[in-house]
Amino acid sequence: MISAPFADFTWRHARRLTAQAGRDDTNETEVARVLDELLTRAQAGPPTDKASARVAARTRVAAAAHRPPAPSEPPADHGADTETDEQVAEVIPLGIFDARAEAGRWP
Repeated sequence: MISAPFADFTWRHARRLTAQAGRDDTNETEVARVLDELLTRAQAGPPTDKASARVAARTRVAAAAHRPPAPSEPPADHGADTETDEQVAEVIPLGIFDARAEAGRWP
């Protein structure tokens, strides 16, 4: 029903508007319809009341702030294919933990 992103405060405002219109604000479908109307009006032009204008502006900012980052170049492959003669770090193997041997050391 709603294709635009919105925040929690936008939903709460739509519930207030639903209740003010005398509709059932506990019915999510009714609230979604009011929210769709609100977002459509916000896209079409400036809202008539200040509260709706403020909510529409905050929703636009919230949606813009949470967009996925633009795709960038894939990272360079630093895999095992590259041949280097230098040793990067010393590898220290970990021993296997033996619970029975460890329990035998307990007092």
